[in-house]
Amino acid sequence: RFAARRVARIVPGLFVCLLVTTVVAVGFFSTFGWAGLFESAPWRYIFGNTVLHGLVYHIPPDHLRIAGVRGGQPLNGPLWTLYWEGRMYVMVALIGLAAALPLRAWMRGVALFLLLAANIYPEVVSGYVWETRMWSLFLTGVVLQTMAPDVRIGWRHVACALALVLLNWTRSADQTPSPLTWFGIALVAVTLALCAGSMRLPGWASHIQRHDYSYGIYIWHWPVIVMLREVPPPMGPKRLTVVSLAVVIPLAMMSWHLV
Repeated sequence: RFAARRVARIVPGLFVCLLVTTVVAVGFFSTFGWAGLFESAPWRYIFGNTVLHGLVYHIPPDHLRIAGVRGGQPLNGPLWTLYWEGRMYVMVALIGLAAALPLRAWMRGVALFLLLAANIYPEVVSGYVWETRMWSLFLTGVVLQTMAPDVRIGWRHVACALALVLLNWTRSADQTPSPLTWFGIALVAVTLALCAGSMRLPGWASHIQRHDYSYGIYIWHWPVIVMLREVPPPMGPKRLTVVSLAVVIPLAMMSWHLV
């Protein structure tokens, strides 16, 4: 059931996105036009990415782009993280199958152990499934998920995160080019996100809580942006952002509800 749900969560929306964006890109933004759809490269790109390249560690560069489309530049750059996500889900399945305690307690304990191992001894756990930075984020998410029934993040926690950032403000300004560090930004941003996710919101906001459009935004935003940049007249960053959102958000919503 776990494997089926992960496949259903990732693959159908990804396939539709790859199919639509590749057809449009080949038809309008390639050197060979619509005739390029009769070549093997676009379909290898679509199906190879749909199955996450079998989660192999090394993916040939020509499998991640289509020659002649956008001058050989990536059509959907962020997809590389999906291959890592797939490996992480394999690890979660193996950890779950190896459970020796009630599952929630087991997952929490193993996630904490692996989180420490990844950061203290990164060379020991390197290889096919491991990349310390991304695994640290993923394992933190696992820990939070196991705590979800008992934990509610509110404005008090946001205030504590802000206080910690402010306490380190002058030191960070002295040690780095900016008083803000990546840790500080992540701490405040994640605490705000968890606070918003824990709140009981009315109307349209509760609709956003019930329906997850984040994955659709993730898979659609890059190809939409790069193709909009090719359409005259040229757009500045602000206008490009507004127009991209106007296109991407409806696509993400349709992906969630219809695909």
